[in-house]
Amino acid sequence: MRVFSKIIALALVGLLPWNALALTQCECGEHATGITTYTVSGDDCCTSPVAPDTVGWFHEYANQGDAWKLVSTTKLDASEAQNDGCNPS
Repeated sequence: MRVFSKIIALALVGLLPWNALALTQCECGEHATGITTYTVSGDDCCTSPVAPDTVGWFHEYANQGDAWKLVSTTKLDASEAQNDGCNPS
């Protein structure tokens, strides 16, 4: 049983880095025009598919002198967020 526990532990540790690297957090835009965020399954924000069961967000900011203040956050479909971030109008 002791050997089996070690094998399971090694298998789980081996999977952790793969799972952590599989998702990429993407952010497009700037404070002045708003920032869109979303998550993809892969390395490239524009060519990787959006991660399953995730949403995108649009964050709107206002300039408060020397800093930007978050004004609002709007929930987006992840595909819409990716499209907005990769194909700005």
